Parts: sequence; structure tokens; C-alpha cells
Amino acid sequence: MNDLEKARRLIGHWIGHGREHAALYEEWAEKIQALDGGAEMALALKSAAAKAYESVSFLEAAPQGGEEIHDHGHYHD
Repeated sequence: MNDLEKARRLIGHWIGHGREHAALYEEWAEKIQALDGGAEMALALKSAAAKAYESVSFLEAAPQGGEEIHDHGHYHD
């Protein structure tokens, strides 16, 4: 497999991973928002989630394969 083929497969993994991170940022923002001192951190987490979803949208526009490859070379169908 050449690097272009590997990148196409990695994109699928990165999309899923990016969504997971964004969802966790949102989840934690909700948990801490009402806590004393948590509002500022919650705002930062919500902003990070928005940027993560934005980066996922760029990846979704790229050609990709159906398999996922983790950075350590492990393949998933």
C-alpha cells in the first residue's frame, strides 16, 4: 500500500476520532458549566468542540477508503 492509499484509509479513522473528541468536549462543558469557576473552561471546551467539528468537515470532503488504519499500522474493516 502506498502513502496515498494509507492516507485515504486513515481519514476515516480521523473523522471518527475527531467526532469522539468533539463530543467529549461538549459533554465536559455541560458537566462543569454550572460549577464555580467552570463557566470559562466550559466556554473554551465548547469552542474547541466547534473547531473539532469544523476540522472533521474538511476531512469528510477528502476522498477516503472504507477501512480504518490506526497510526500503529493496525487495519480495521
